[in-house]
Amino acid sequence: LLNVTNSNTNAPMQASKLRKRVGTLGMKVLAKFGVKGYEPYERLGLWLRRELNPLVRSVLLSDRCLDRGVFTPDTLRRIIEHNDAGRKNFTYLILAMLIFELGQREFLDGEDVVETPETPPQDPTDASLLPIAKAAHVHGS
Repeated sequence: LLNVTNSNTNAPMQASKLRKRVGTLGMKVLAKFGVKGYEPYERLGLWLRRELNPLVRSVLLSDRCLDRGVFTPDTLRRIIEHNDAGRKNFTYLILAMLIFELGQREFLDGEDVVETPETPPQDPTDASLLPIAKAAHVHGS
């Protein structure tokens, strides 16, 4: 198991510090050039601003969330607006607040926030999953 490549350093687990630094540098260079499999995880900020923006807004800007008194409504709106406009990166703050609110709904309100899919899981050989599989293979996962 120690010969497995560490996905954070792109070097084997028992590699020297120099090898780990070279591996990390190589990963950063490839990520900057947008090489498939080396993008920073899911590019969370972009994901939250685009595909998940309706979810972020419907959960965090809902009356239910704002009425809890946990977040200051004006500040929360400003954070989301600044993040969406790219003026400030609040990715991890928004993600943390989203997780917190969904936890409130599930554990305090007793709501089933995770819907059970009615269709069976996708076939792992599905072509739409190939980029994920390639990235996992490249990073040694």
